Amino acid sequence: MPDSSVIHGHDPKLDGKRWLTACSPEHLAALVDVYKERPFVYAELWVGKIGRAVEAHHGRISPEKLAEETGLTQVQIELGELWQELDALRWHRWFGKADGPDPSG
Repeated sequence: MPDSSVIHGHDPKLDGKRWLTACSPEHLAALVDVYKERPFVYAELWVGKIGRAVEAHHGRISPEKLAEETGLTQVQIELGELWQELDALRWHRWFGKADGPDPSG
C-alpha cells in the first residue's frame, strides 16, 4: 500500500510502501480500507529519507551528501524540513509541550 510515513531501515526502494499482513481476506480488506484513506504526503516521505541519512552519519552530513544519499533535490529537502516543523507545531498545539510533569499538579 502506498504510505508516505513508511521508511525502510536500509532499502530506499521500499520507502513509501506499507506491507500489510492479515489473518483473513476480510481483515486484509479492512486494513486496506484504513490505509487507502491516508493521504500520501511527499514531504513526509522526504523527511523520513532525510532522517535515515542524518542518522546514518550521526547528525553530521553536508547538504551535498544529504542530497546524494536521499536522491532529493535541495528544494525537496527544504520542503521536507518545513513539513517537519509544521508537523511539530501541530503536535504541540494538540498535545502541549509534553516536556515533563505539569508543575501545577
